[in-house]
Amino acid sequence: MTSRSTGDTGFLVSKLQKEIRGSERSWDTNFQLLDGVRESLEGMGVPNVAASRIGGYQRAFHALRDAASMTDYSVEDGARLLGSMTDFHQLRRIVAAAERSDQQDAWIRQLKQLPGGAAFLEAPDARPDGRDIQFECFVAAVLELSGLAVAFEEPDLLLTAGGQTVAIAAKRPRSRRSILKNLQRGISQVRRSGSPGLVALDLSTALHHGDCINTNDVRGGALLLREATDSAVAELIPRVRSNAQSSDVFGILGHLMLPVLNFGHPQGTQVATAVRWTVGHTFNDPGGWLDWVNDVGDRCDAGLYLPLEGDSPGMGHQG
Repeated sequence: MTSRSTGDTGFLVSKLQKEIRGSERSWDTNFQLLDGVRESLEGMGVPNVAASRIGGYQRAFHALRDAASMTDYSVEDGARLLGSMTDFHQLRRIVAAAERSDQQDAWIRQLKQLPGGAAFLEAPDARPDGRDIQFECFVAAVLELSGLAVAFEEPDLLLTAGGQTVAIAAKRPRSRRSILKNLQRGISQVRRSGSPGLVALDLSTALHHGDCINTNDVRGGALLLREATDSAVAELIPRVRSNAQSSDVFGILGHLMLPVLNFGHPQGTQVATAVRWTVGHTFNDPGGWLDWVNDVGDRCDAGLYLPLEGDSPGMGHQG
């Protein structure tokens, strides 16, 4: 159920408890879906997918499936492999949006940039690569799958909804120390666009590089991710208020995505991807913006949790 707060953390969008439960799949199912992502990208003309970081995920996942157990891998390798599943789940939603979009040319231009970079980060502050474009595409995919009008224009995206055009600067900081630098850069980009806007921050790598939620009860994992995302955004809101007028940047979209191993599933260990979006607003006089943000947030649920082809029937929304 969607919950809201009108305090400093802004309104909160969360169906996380359901999403972790709904996104549980067997290893083999995840590998089959990854094969489908690769084939879809190649079908849309994205070159060298098999030789890219996406092909690296595919090869690593097949090796993991063929291993006798997770104990055949070091803790570091296991966390790295599981962490790459979050990239895969983003890619899956991106491909779905691109295939359904009436802006095929614009999407394909973005998709061709996705395979760049190494499959696995050796350190959270590794050089920029296709992951930056991927987060921008992921935000666009969620919006488009929600039925909202989005365009790949400066600063990164332009969203039109409820009679308002809003600029979105999408950032994917690689370390805790780079979060504020990325936030400030996003504020500046939104300000230059001439439209009010949001800075979207993917905090997954910066705050939880190499982490995985291990649980026997998915409700505990849901609570952990909710608290982590909400507290991170709440800490950043004063920084936005001190660096931007409410007419420039009216909020932060905080995104966190982590792999989950549920050891308590009755059919054996299941793999899931936990997802949360939290929007913290900066306006002192909400006026019409609060209604606008709430409406867009409700609609984004559809794009975040829309069941995709290959999802198991009767399991709820897929992460």
